[in-house]
Amino acid sequence: MHPQHEHPSPRRREPRAAPAPFPDRAWFVPLADAKIDQRGHDPRSDYVELFWLGIIGPSPTWLVRRVVMRFAHEPNGFEVDCAELAAELGLAAGKGWASTFGRAIQRCVMFGIAAPLEHGVVGWAFRRRLPTVAARHIARLPERIATMHADWYQRELVTSDGASAAASAGVSSSAIR
Repeated sequence: MHPQHEHPSPRRREPRAAPAPFPDRAWFVPLADAKIDQRGHDPRSDYVELFWLGIIGPSPTWLVRRVVMRFAHEPNGFEVDCAELAAELGLAAGKGWASTFGRAIQRCVMFGIAAPLEHGVVGWAFRRRLPTVAARHIARLPERIATMHADWYQRELVTSDGASAAASAGVSSSAIR
């Protein structure tokens, strides 16, 4: 007879709260971050298309671009019909969080581009500008794009250092370029 081995009983997990149902209507408001608002990249820029697109994907990229475009006309935010906004972007919204639109919002949240609103307000705060892509994400990009980012980063360091030195010497940064 084989000795019986005691196996620990599986840990019981606390029941998860059911996710909130996907909203029919939601608010989109600006997410303020002084450092990124000053030094970040416009979501409609070449930088975002070249370097963020391969990280977050096309649907989240188009979503953040569209939201920022609306902020230009409605700087304090706006309320939208989610299915209508999804349709404007060519995305499906009919399956809630599992839809292309729902997943686009989730990816924006996952990468810090958006954050859920609090205090019972349904919607998200979106960045007006995106940060420089982190090195851990750049490493996931194709080699050609990663090399382009390294080149961009080196140019940015030189420009920033030159602008800092010029500023302390009283010279405008446009005179350096």
